[in-house]
Amino acid sequence: MTPGGYCIISCICFSLERHTMYSISWQKSSYSDAEGGNNCLEVAPGTGDARHLRESDDPDVIVTTTTTKLRAFILGAKAGAFDHLI
Repeated sequence: MTPGGYCIISCICFSLERHTMYSISWQKSSYSDAEGGNNCLEVAPGTGDARHLRESDDPDVIVTTTTTKLRAFILGAKAGAFDHLI
């Protein structure tokens, strides 16, 4: 556990664009699921401005976005911009 309540999970990924392997350090909040930690969103830095996202219960599906787009999404979610979708 790191300061601030985040767990670090590492994995090795293969970049199809560069044909190289690189390590990804996933972070998830320690508050996400007190009974096993399999009910949360994990985030990891990518190369450059890329950010990777995945669900802990389906770790093979990885979505990649940018810091700017992820920040805009989080701010929108906090502001209730997507409440009509649920």
